[in-house]
Amino acid sequence: MPIWDKEGNEYRVECTMTGEKLIEWRVFDPGPPWIGVAACARKASDLRIHDLRLRDDLPGPRTFLQGLFGRPAPRVTYQRRGLGTELLKLVIGYAETSRCETISGDITVEDIAANPRLVQWYQHHGFAFSPAHAVGRLAGNITRPVDQQR
Repeated sequence: MPIWDKEGNEYRVECTMTGEKLIEWRVFDPGPPWIGVAACARKASDLRIHDLRLRDDLPGPRTFLQGLFGRPAPRVTYQRRGLGTELLKLVIGYAETSRCETISGDITVEDIAANPRLVQWYQHHGFAFSPAHAVGRLAGNITRPVDQQR
């Protein structure tokens, strides 16, 4: 199934399900390696997001001169293109059609360091953020009720 970024570029999405509990979507442009992933697990009526991210560590195309002088190719980022939102829409759509009641997940300190606007991004998509009370890797939890009107 395809998804599109803000500029109209098309990306291929592969969905893998393991039983009825684990589901994963991977985004490709246009072939390997994957550039984005959303991995979830269902527990009772909750769909728990374990991983939702876009890669920013892939080398881009190298020019002839970069190759000639042994310079590394510039890094390509797939962030800030709307692909994370498209992945989240797949997660929400799955939760709605699977009759889940909530979608939840954890946000770590490392997640926020990598993307300082992550909490606001989830809140923009209807998630509530509850900060963690203990000091450690966990920054807090996100939770969103699932719309059953679909």
